Amino acid sequence: MIYRGSGFIVLVALLICSGCGGRDTSTPAKALIGHWRGESSEGFFRPDGTVIGIDDDNEPGIYANGTYTVKKQNLNYRTMEVDFSNAGVLQPLSMKVTFSEDFNEMKWVGDGPMGSFTTYFKYVDSKLSP
Repeated sequence: MIYRGSGFIVLVALLICSGCGGRDTSTPAKALIGHWRGESSEGFFRPDGTVIGIDDDNEPGIYANGTYTVKKQNLNYRTMEVDFSNAGVLQPLSMKVTFSEDFNEMKWVGDGPMGSFTTYFKYVDSKLSP
């Protein structure tokens, strides 16, 4: 009798946990996919190398569409180098990205037209567009 009930409990636990690990964080490039929010902007990173950026300084509904290319990544240090280019507000730049241990936060360091900068983002959800 005990064994019949425990099989049901294991089945329920498997069904509950099947939705737990939907986000792939096996590499920094895969962990980047999804919706991220920073201090004054947010971005939707897609697996095809496109990104939609929303800048809070712009009028609502104005987006920056661009592309990104992962140049190098290091799983041990949770880092990667990313190049951005676009037709819009984003400037072509190369960035170094470092993820937190749980891949839910990231730090961007780069050099832009106005000099060096550091920006922090937090993972929001798996949405790929606003």
